[in-house]
Amino acid sequence: MSRPIHADASATRRRILQASSDLFSRRGQGSTTMRQIASQAGVSLAMLSHYFGSKTDLYQSCIDAMVEELQELRLTLVPAFAEARDLPRAIEIAVRQSYAFARSHRSAVQLLMRTVLDTGELDPTHREQVLIPFLDQGAALLGPLLRQSVDVTRLALLSINYLIIRFALNSTEEAAHITRTVGADPKDVDAAVADYLVAAARALLGQNAPPPGDACD
Repeated sequence: MSRPIHADASATRRRILQASSDLFSRRGQGSTTMRQIASQAGVSLAMLSHYFGSKTDLYQSCIDAMVEELQELRLTLVPAFAEARDLPRAIEIAVRQSYAFARSHRSAVQLLMRTVLDTGELDPTHREQVLIPFLDQGAALLGPLLRQSVDVTRLALLSINYLIIRFALNSTEEAAHITRTVGADPKDVDAAVADYLVAAARALLGQNAPPPGDACD
């Protein structure tokens, strides 16, 4: 099939991936049709097939796109710890960046977690290319700084990762109830959640800083 005339390939692919991730995350792969994806993305079925082929290929492309972005986040966080002179501050920055990333990619994170609900495990590509390298590198780097075993540090990092994901998937209303910020601006709710996560991460890593103010009272 020839390439669609006057098509902005990059923009079209992004629009299709965004629509697909949104529908797959809410409905699951089995309950989402190519026609629904084409309608939400504003493209024809022929164009959808031209860019991504089958629904299975499109689903994997959504996973691959998220994994690529997670790789970029990991490559940013690991050097930040390596160069840190103030470990508690480095933990704070890493947690806030990770939460902001997960929150801004909420539908994609939800899509990744849907594989856990559907199969009982993370997508193998995500696990092997992102999660395990992050845990291994982070534990090897932080373990000596924290004066604890690599295994203990690795478990703490895994727990922090799960916490960030779980809070990122909350609706603003749910997060507001948890942090006792009902009625606050959504940005303030997110800030309260980030404060909570920073305190939890420091505690899990043995950096016993006091909890943030009213957000955790």
